[in-house]
Amino acid sequence: MWINVLIGGLMVGVMASVPPGPTCILTIQRNLSKGMRSGLLTGLGVATCDTLYSSIAFFSLAMVMSFVESHMLLIKGIAGFCIPFFGVNIFLTNPAVQ
Repeated sequence: MWINVLIGGLMVGVMASVPPGPTCILTIQRNLSKGMRSGLLTGLGVATCDTLYSSIAFFSLAMVMSFVESHMLLIKGIAGFCIPFFGVNIFLTNPAVQ
């Protein structure tokens, strides 16, 4: 008996903590207006698109990290030139023009 209450409480807590976005509202609206099958297919489409977007983001991040790791010496050299240049420029600039 208490396990049913625990599972029900967990389900309500998860549902309440997830903010409904536009795709969730679309899925609920389609489910209520056009039936369960339409809502289910809309939800599956939303899940597929979210999976596609997140995999693109993951592979793009992996590509950027690979580029940064392979060109680390060049990036450090450019940063080693720019940081002293900006420091001297800030030091020689008059902060309070009179």
